[in-house]
Amino acid sequence: MMKFLPSSLSHHNLLLGISLTGFLCLVATFFIYVDAEKNIGQANISRHQAILLADELRQSSDDLTRMVRTYVATGDLRYKRNFEEILAIRNGISARPSEYHNIYWDLVLTDDVRPRPTGEVLPLLEKMRQTGFSVVELEKLAEAKTQSDALARIEERAMKLIEFGADNYEANRQSEVC
Repeated sequence: MMKFLPSSLSHHNLLLGISLTGFLCLVATFFIYVDAEKNIGQANISRHQAILLADELRQSSDDLTRMVRTYVATGDLRYKRNFEEILAIRNGISARPSEYHNIYWDLVLTDDVRPRPTGEVLPLLEKMRQTGFSVVELEKLAEAKTQSDALARIEERAMKLIEFGADNYEANRQSEVC
């Protein structure tokens, strides 16, 4: 019976070793899983931020057009100031409001009280570069911004038409070219 005991102990040690190895593998797998989930969470946050910034470019272009149309229709200088402020925010000249989303300009009151505090002063394209867009995406976004800026210049000329009158506009335009 004494000879059987050492064999039993070695069998027991073997099972204990296998159990510990399995447990360590399970713990290692758990930590790998947790790390992967953190990376996925960071990627989702980055993706969400990228979507918001791309939407901000689209929304700012829509807001610029809406401000010009309203200014042309009403002659209210508040809309021209909002137009200029939207461009300044987008180009990094003025501070970006926090949570600058779809309805921000609808919430600006007639006495120019802003609905949200301002944050950083950073051009939209630079903020996009920091967010992690790919090179191809950044090129497309830069192209879209260039086209939107071209549209904004046309909209500025439309506001000048209202300010100077259609007859004086051509003379004013010729003086700008020189």
